[in-house]
Amino acid sequence: PTRRSSDLYFLNGLGVTIAGRQAPLLYVSPQQMNAQVPVDVPVGSQLLIVGNSSGVIATYSINVAANAPAIFFYPSPAILKNADFSLVTAANACKAGDIILVYSTGLGQTTPALATGVAPATGVLAQTTPVSASIGGKPATLVYSIASPNFPGLYQLAITVPAGLTGSVPLVLQQGAATSNTVNLALK
Repeated sequence: PTRRSSDLYFLNGLGVTIAGRQAPLLYVSPQQMNAQVPVDVPVGSQLLIVGNSSGVIATYSINVAANAPAIFFYPSPAILKNADFSLVTAANACKAGDIILVYSTGLGQTTPALATGVAPATGVLAQTTPVSASIGGKPATLVYSIASPNFPGLYQLAITVPAGLTGSVPLVLQQGAATSNTVNLALK
């Protein structure tokens, strides 16, 4: 991003604030903007402002939660990877006992704490607060849940696939009282 005023960083000519705090932009296209909610934004209803060098373009009222797990699901039904980092698909299904990587957002602050817009360096294990996972309605053992190295706002979880499941089954994350979206996991 380039800095074009004292208040905002701009990406493709746009900037965002949430609760008066600058939100780093990760991606901007004519149809979509991806911004990281600053870690110091208070929980509750907050004002999101989109602007450019000429001023405010739009304002929105949003609800900010301490955590709001969300599993990535585009461009495939879920961004899940096998232990060899290949994408889990119907043609490349995983099996019981495999450790898969699940990529998500919304897992909140980590230990050690991360700054907004800063990616953890390779070798830094910035752990999230406890997360649980279920696959096909069965508890899945969590190996780890960390901020993904070199990617601000992205988290990765390593989860062991439980026994006794085949086909396309639902995968869900839970952190505190917050439950993620449901994605389907291909199992053989």
